[in-house]
Amino acid sequence: LGHLGMTGVKSLMRGNAVEGMDVIGDTSEALCEDCLSGKQTCRPFDGLHEREKQPGERVYMDLWGPPQITGVGGKRYTV
Repeated sequence: LGHLGMTGVKSLMRGNAVEGMDVIGDTSEALCEDCLSGKQTCRPFDGLHEREKQPGERVYMDLWGPPQITGVGGKRYTV
C-alpha cells in the first residue's frame, strides 16, 4: 500500500497526464508521516543465544492491535 511521491506527481503534471491539479508551496521537504512510520525499523535481536534443543523452546510472533472492532469474547489483539 502507498501513494505516489512528489517526484511522480510532478512528472505526471509535466506530461499533462492530469488536469486541474496544482502543487502548492515548496514540496522539496514534503514528508508523509504514515510513510515515515512504515519505514521505521527495530533493532535486530542479539544473535548470541544458546541453540534450542526442542521444538517450541523459542517462538517468535507478531502482535497486532488494537483493531476498532472487538473479536470473540471482546478480544482486541491478534497474534
